[in-house]
Amino acid sequence: MGYRAEKNTFAYSSDDFFSSKDLYYITYQVEPPNISESLKYVLGVLNSSTIDFWCFHKLKQKGNVREYYATPLKNIPIPRINFDEPEEVRMHDEIVDKVNSMLEKIAKLAKYSKYFAGSRLPKLEFDAPLPELDDEAIIKRIAPEKQYSIRIHPEIKIEQSKSFRSDKFYLTKVAKPEFTLTGNVQLELKGKTGTSVFIEGPRDLLKLLADILSLSNWQNKSWSEIKENLLLPDNIVIFNAQKTKVLNDVRDVREKILQLQKEIDQIVYKLYGLSEKEIEIVEGEKNKRFE
Repeated sequence: MGYRAEKNTFAYSSDDFFSSKDLYYITYQVEPPNISESLKYVLGVLNSSTIDFWCFHKLKQKGNVREYYATPLKNIPIPRINFDEPEEVRMHDEIVDKVNSMLEKIAKLAKYSKYFAGSRLPKLEFDAPLPELDDEAIIKRIAPEKQYSIRIHPEIKIEQSKSFRSDKFYLTKVAKPEFTLTGNVQLELKGKTGTSVFIEGPRDLLKLLADILSLSNWQNKSWSEIKENLLLPDNIVIFNAQKTKVLNDVRDVREKILQLQKEIDQIVYKLYGLSEKEIEIVEGEKNKRFE
């Protein structure tokens, strides 16, 4: 756990790693462990709405940021489990199972990060808006036989002036696509020396091309790099199908993570013996703070 955060963001790792001084760890003190509770049980409790409520009121705040120093962290009231009581054991094991499921889904979510621009998906709130999709990453999901470079794409036509020299062309600007008499769209790519390349093709495909070329990583690229390395899908239908699948998969995983968190919250309420009125206070304040 980092010593400054807007809300509880405790994490779990079974691997050895090094970190800066602004992280705190919870580990077993001896081997074998001197407690029977799983660290994943502790993780589930620490990230629950109940403990988030406690931290909000007990930890020092600077604006919207809390300070998670060693002393207040040691004072967080974690319910010990009486392993002679079947109901307590059941709640412990259920939290561990749900935490395991959440960790699996967060790992799955992380693999989808490459299809989005910006922050890795697990770093975002699971109900926060998703970042923009990375069009090039989506294209690479399409079957290889349905991907084409500009040079060989069956729907793309390239026009150059007689004086055009590919070794002198470096992209500086992408003009707005314009309709042609054929019903297609023409896209003008302007180079440093004032020369241009004209690309003609279906409107949606050319719109996608323009969006990709407008990104900073394609600025100042040579014509050779652009025509050989920039990939387009066979058609916009299969591209949109891949976009839809990625978005639906990610939304499904995020919804399942949120549902698991709600289920853990309900178990933790029982562990602490909170009344319906107390639960309403915790839930109401949480919703108010994160609206």
